[in-house]
Amino acid sequence: MKFDLREKAKENIIVVAHRGASGGNIPCNTLASYEIALKQGADMLEVDLSLSLDGKLFLFHPGMELFHLGLPVSIPTLHSSVVKRLHYTNGDGTPTQFTVSDFDTFLEQFKGRCFINIDKFWSAPEKIYKAVKHHGMTDQILVKSKISKPVLKVLEELCPELPYIPIV
Repeated sequence: MKFDLREKAKENIIVVAHRGASGGNIPCNTLASYEIALKQGADMLEVDLSLSLDGKLFLFHPGMELFHLGLPVSIPTLHSSVVKRLHYTNGDGTPTQFTVSDFDTFLEQFKGRCFINIDKFWSAPEKIYKAVKHHGMTDQILVKSKISKPVLKVLEELCPELPYIPIV
């Protein structure tokens, strides 16, 4: 499958699933929430990324640990082996079977299936871009951020082929 965001957007509305499709016992930013979003017709998945203490990328919105995990922890202060054992809670705070997924697993699971909007790209642009390139998925990726000269410089020097949406 060839991914060309500009071509797709010429004649179609792009449906983006922000953190997947969560609800009930399926928390956002989990592999299950993204699978459901695709089944519901999403064209693009929006993912948030956090970096563990040892530099591993995880699907997780920074600063939301207490809300989503029910724990007063911070993923950037935890080793990846600890992060992998964390379980999301559901809407009423009950632990679920869903763990925090790493970015590489996500990329392999959704390779060739949809567009991917990487939020929090600017927390570790080189590491994220390297993972995307490693999985051969640059044509599926879109990045967004508030616009600034440093952001434009990174885009130009590191990843000029990635589509970019400025947050205004």
